[in-house]
Amino acid sequence: MKKILILLSCVLILSCTQGASPTETINIENGIDKKKNVDFIELAKDISFVPLENFGKQSLIGDIYLLKEHGDSYYVCTNSTIISFNKHGKFLRQYGLPGRGPEEYSGYISDFDIKKGNIYIIANRHIYCYDTLNNFIFKDSVNFTQVSVLDDKIVGLVPPSDVICSEDHIIAKVYDDRIKEIDRIAIQESQDSISTDVKNLLAFQPFSNDGYSGLYIKEFLGEIIYNISSGFKVYPRFFLKMGKYQFPIEMFDFDKMDKWNEYYLVGNIFNTDKYLILSLQNGLMGKLQYLIYDKTSKDCFTPTDQNDNKGFYIDGIIFYPLYTCDNRIVGYIKPEDLIDQEIIKIKELQIIKNEIKLESNPVLVIISL
Repeated sequence: MKKILILLSCVLILSCTQGASPTETINIENGIDKKKNVDFIELAKDISFVPLENFGKQSLIGDIYLLKEHGDSYYVCTNSTIISFNKHGKFLRQYGLPGRGPEEYSGYISDFDIKKGNIYIIANRHIYCYDTLNNFIFKDSVNFTQVSVLDDKIVGLVPPSDVICSEDHIIAKVYDDRIKEIDRIAIQESQDSISTDVKNLLAFQPFSNDGYSGLYIKEFLGEIIYNISSGFKVYPRFFLKMGKYQFPIEMFDFDKMDKWNEYYLVGNIFNTDKYLILSLQNGLMGKLQYLIYDKTSKDCFTPTDQNDNKGFYIDGIIFYPLYTCDNRIVGYIKPEDLIDQEIIKIKELQIIKNEIKLESNPVLVIISL
């Protein structure tokens, strides 16, 4: 098999290892401490709402774990199943076959993506491929738990143990439609800065391909977010200045769990032209907190509602972002939160409120920024 290390170039490799700087620094420390009352109505150019249809005896009741877009459809994952809806929220079909048969998957779904209409599902260290009509195509064992489609190729991050053992610092592999390795992605920085114990737990964390500017990755306890862009070029994109909230390596010990809530870890990022939105987790098990970084003003802050509750709100209703695509953020609001909101200014939301029930599926929210 032809082994290719995908790097910017030999010159750029040297510049990276000699301290190349990310293109943007974000003061996370100040942002966590700075609260600002923000309603997404104030930031958005346009907002639309898509109630997801209930179907038969099965439903999406509960939280949506992952969300992807492909063509004219939304694909949502609830850990154990993937379901598609059209852009009007009408149920299309369920993908995959949960079970223990040769064409079925067992365990929870760690990730999925869509390539040329085929659904690739990662579950229990296997990848399962189904076509647009949910016909089984193949399955194969894999050593990655996250998958992304970039440049019409399948990218999977290698497990931490492989990253540590690799002298070439391979962090991801590129595959064709049948999961045959065709390329590799390497990164030269930072591996010596993290202890062996932490490396064995998790070397790099991926952020889902946002459909906008490539795939982002970050060292688990590091402060640099790298971008794998079109052509599989890797470069440092954002430096997260965590300050006093940076999780110290020496504190990564279960005997010191009582101190973990003093620090934050990055859970996901949502990148658009004007804003970078980050989800942070307080310690390893604490609540999620969101930060907004305004690329124009360079201001970083924690959004809240009028009552100083942290989070994203639309017309006073809490909003959960999931996915970024083409300068839009797609997420959802829960039926119970919409029903509980007494005063609603947005006419479209008021109509939806009058039509849904507590047992209804979530309402997708598409925000153009």
